Amino acid sequence: MPYTHFTLESRIKLEGFLDVNKPIREIGHTLRKTSSAIHAEIRRNRLNFKEYQHARIPGVIFKIKRPLNSHRYSGVGAQHKANQRRYSANQVHRRLHPTNNGTLEKLIIRKVKKRWSPEQISGALRYGRIMINGAKAKIILATQTIYDWIYRYHKELKKFLRHVRGYRHNRQYYTNRQKRKEREQLKNISKRPETVNERIRIGDWEGDTVLGKDHGATGRIATWVERKTGFLVAFLLPPLTPEQTALPEDEKELLRLTTSMRFADGTIKALTDRVILKRIKTLTMDNGSENNGFEWIERALPDTDIYFANPYHSWERGSNENTNGLLRQYFPKGMDFRKITPADLDEVVREINNRPRKRLKYRTPLWCMHHKGALKALKKSESSN
Repeated sequence: MPYTHFTLESRIKLEGFLDVNKPIREIGHTLRKTSSAIHAEIRRNRLNFKEYQHARIPGVIFKIKRPLNSHRYSGVGAQHKANQRRYSANQVHRRLHPTNNGTLEKLIIRKVKKRWSPEQISGALRYGRIMINGAKAKIILATQTIYDWIYRYHKELKKFLRHVRGYRHNRQYYTNRQKRKEREQLKNISKRPETVNERIRIGDWEGDTVLGKDHGATGRIATWVERKTGFLVAFLLPPLTPEQTALPEDEKELLRLTTSMRFADGTIKALTDRVILKRIKTLTMDNGSENNGFEWIERALPDTDIYFANPYHSWERGSNENTNGLLRQYFPKGMDFRKITPADLDEVVREINNRPRKRLKYRTPLWCMHHKGALKALKKSESSN
């Protein structure tokens, strides 16, 4: 039996046949449809209580009487539901054109001027909460699409948005793109020597930052962990001031640059104060913006190679992530790092470095580093086991 779509006429006929309890098989023969097609049509377009009592079908502005049949099937209601699905599936209706002549474009401009956010507009369209041409039409239009349209074609609307930005991108967009490209092409972890993975030497370090309360606004702890021994070197990064936190997004690039230079300077000082230079062979970092000063580290440590893990691949710096977990035992998530002094941090680092490790045959990281001649000197407060 050739397949054809249901029309308004065939749907009205189907409603009539169902009202008189005609068997589905006979209805199929009459309408030249298979029984499964009739069942699918009823299941897909049957009405619920709200739809026939309160005109809740998008595109229907009048009340639909309760159908007489037990399937709650109405030919007119089914046609409206089918039309709405077809409209929502059509990609043409989800495009926003540069001009503001279209119905959808005019609606977005009107709502933005009423201080609606793009997310609110997108959600209201998705659930059919907005009347378009006298009907409640459900349109799937992504929040990002609305933002892109505003920032590209209607910049005058930015003043109506709660958060005004140069362009709506995540923080990684503001990182120096040339440096990011260099990281990906020349310094990716895939180019790191296999010797580093085997942990057969001392001198390969992994770095990261541990964030304080409010996503690091209250301070950060920079950590460096030696892969073979698990030896930890850590230092505090100063918190952001209230004035810096309040800066708009497009003015924070200079602030991120300053933070990256502080991280680079702190890394150089922390490692060279404690570790023999020849025991700093490689550094592996993540892709955070605080690592933008890696060139500064390269100039200070010319015999050290720097590599970057792939984005969102924290397991590629497993030693560092595990040690950060130990550090969290003392400084849990949500803690205000402004309450931590350098002396507090040094005491915690000493405790961690003096914990015996199973993979070191229950020697401590401090003992291994000291007896392998990797440390410049032991501090008075440190003990070797």
